[in-house]
Amino acid sequence: MEGWQVQALMRDNQPIGAVFRRGDELHVSVLPAWRRKWATKGLLRELFANQTTRTRVTPGHEYMHDILARLGFVELPNGEFVKGH
Repeated sequence: MEGWQVQALMRDNQPIGAVFRRGDELHVSVLPAWRRKWATKGLLRELFANQTTRTRVTPGHEYMHDILARLGFVELPNGEFVKGH
């Protein structure tokens, strides 16, 4: 975890996961009970406030491809998704 900033992801004053950042790379880990219902517009706006954001989709979570596309991310040939590039 060296070089990563880790922040609790909160909803209604309860931790529902964590956000991991390193430079322009961002990853979100959400507790199973909150999967597919944690992402509000305000929270997403806050997460992607950086000018450029990069992420990858964990195998088994391919449903995120469409969500990332709707948020303006572009998939690169190497499998990364980039917004603001």
